[in-house]
Amino acid sequence: MKKKYYAFILLATVICLGCLFLLSCTKPDRDNPFDPMSNYTTPMQDSLALTQITDSQVKLEWQLNPTIVGNYIIKRQVNSGDYEVLSTIDKETNTYTDTGLMTTNTYHYQLIGANGDVQTEPLTNSISTTFAGITNFSIQQETVLSAKLTWDHNCSYEEGYIIERREISSRKNPISKKRTELPFGRGDVRQLLDRGVNNNEKKMKIDNNISRDFIQIADLSTNTLEYVDETLIPNHSYEYRMHAYTELNNSTEMVETFDNTFPAPSNLQINQDNVHTFSLVWDDNSEGENGFTIERKIDNGDYLQIGTNTSNDTIFVDDINSENQFEIVYYKITAFYQTSFSDSLAGNYSIEFPAPTNLTYNQLTIISIELTWDDNSINEDGFKIDKKVGSNNWQEEFAIISENTEEWTDTNAEINEDIQYRVYAYSGSNQSDSIETGVIDNTFPAPENLEFSIENISYPTVDIHLEWDYAASGIEGFKVLKNGILLSNIILPEVTEWIDVSLNVGDIVSYQVLAFYQSYNSAYSNEVICGVAPEGMIFVQGGTFEMGDHYNEGNSDELPIHEVTLDDFFIGEFEVTQAEFVAIYGSNPGSGYGDGDDYPVYNVTWNEAATYCNLKSQQEGLTPCYNLSSWSCDYEANGYRLPTEAEWEYAARGGLNWEDNYRFSGISTVLNYVA
Repeated sequence: MKKKYYAFILLATVICLGCLFLLSCTKPDRDNPFDPMSNYTTPMQDSLALTQITDSQVKLEWQLNPTIVGNYIIKRQVNSGDYEVLSTIDKETNTYTDTGLMTTNTYHYQLIGANGDVQTEPLTNSISTTFAGITNFSIQQETVLSAKLTWDHNCSYEEGYIIERREISSRKNPISKKRTELPFGRGDVRQLLDRGVNNNEKKMKIDNNISRDFIQIADLSTNTLEYVDETLIPNHSYEYRMHAYTELNNSTEMVETFDNTFPAPSNLQINQDNVHTFSLVWDDNSEGENGFTIERKIDNGDYLQIGTNTSNDTIFVDDINSENQFEIVYYKITAFYQTSFSDSLAGNYSIEFPAPTNLTYNQLTIISIELTWDDNSINEDGFKIDKKVGSNNWQEEFAIISENTEEWTDTNAEINEDIQYRVYAYSGSNQSDSIETGVIDNTFPAPENLEFSIENISYPTVDIHLEWDYAASGIEGFKVLKNGILLSNIILPEVTEWIDVSLNVGDIVSYQVLAFYQSYNSAYSNEVICGVAPEGMIFVQGGTFEMGDHYNEGNSDELPIHEVTLDDFFIGEFEVTQAEFVAIYGSNPGSGYGDGDDYPVYNVTWNEAATYCNLKSQQEGLTPCYNLSSWSCDYEANGYRLPTEAEWEYAARGGLNWEDNYRFSGISTVLNYVA
């Protein structure tokens, strides 16, 4: 009995083991889900989704499966630590928000479905929260002391912004060695930083210390998108870093460098306004400067500071007023703020002092010469005039006249001298080149074109009327030289004529005229010689001529050609007419052809001609020339006579005016000499 009992137990055991085998999972290493002591988990069909809400919050989200689980268990692992249960959630809930996260950590989550002691296989997911904070971080210079920082914010949960700054380099100021002291103090540079808090920025905290380490300069409120740093030093470079922050986290830092340059002025324009001043104009490229320094040097000299302008004043007028003509003036313009300076803007200009041009002169009178010129300079002090007389040295600064003058008259010009003038502009001790007139012949001009005419013929006397031309002025009058004797008569300067009265018919008189001023006399005019001839006769001035046939066309008694000298004489302007002959002689020897009062008398014998001359002389109270009984002629008598052969040929030639150049008489009715 006992063996049967053991066999039954063994069989039952085998059967139970076979059933266990048949009913167990295909994988013998899996736990029995129906074993209340088993750790077996059923898999979830949906994955676990993680969504970052803020820098410190993550939302877990899954799909409901209430038929499998009774509730959910959420576990979290921080970095490589142990999983810890965060929360157990009702099966009707499918989301959970985890808070208090740090952006420096990585979080691993498990979602487990539980049904009593039975748990599903966990759903896992991991996340590292980020805090983007800001983007497009940029810096723009506002003034030489300030820069504007701008950015974009990319979240709505930041609580503010932290801005830090450090100095990374500085540049020495480009100050000229010859720069003079500016008219204000050189106080501690740190005074520049004592600016306080900008009232327009909430929660801002500024550290005014300068350090090579980052120092917080501002704590800004949320949604602020710009900040102006007003505590900079010109010509220093800075590095800024910035992040947004919340209670738990800081965003990713943004870092930018900024070179706080001191922009130099530009576009310097230099213009010479006048002979000693220059206008300087430039563009101001900086904001917040105290002003500008202006330095100057001449040619190879040293730069010296000559002035300062206040802020934003970009015009400067330099008054050189020294002897720098034809040199080059150099300028440097530098912006400054206390002890900081921009680079210098340089320019140069050739100093000019334009000389007057177009110098002309006009001899107004015998003692006054007017000079005129063009003034090419601006704001000169005036003009100086040097004078040179003959071979003497220049009389420097003979005259000094005021600015903008373009004419001057020398009222004491030396008579009968060569005179020169030179004119130049001056300003202080500086002067332009000079311009000269050349030699001016200030000879006392003589009267010109002296002529005479016979008037008031009343035998035996006549009047001689003299007329002349005179262009100069300033004389005291004229005097007449008669037959080599200077008459005491004074003719007024505005009168250019004179009458010599009651000359005897037959007189031969020479005249010349001169002008005078004080003890100075001009040269004499041309000489005129006039004979006081009866009516119808003309005066022929004597002279020497070659008498005879110059063309070998005449008779033998016209040769040889020989020199003959004649005294002055009068000759009838025309041949004696028949009417004139009859009026004196009483009868006309001519008859037949050619009769008429205006025809020349002809068929006249020598005796008849001599008788006519004597009768005419007696009629006019003159001494007859002919002795009819001796057939002789008294050439010293003042009566009428026939011309000699030499006188006739001389008169027919035109006297001395035409010499031997013409064959025939009567070549010009204009000349009183032609018979």
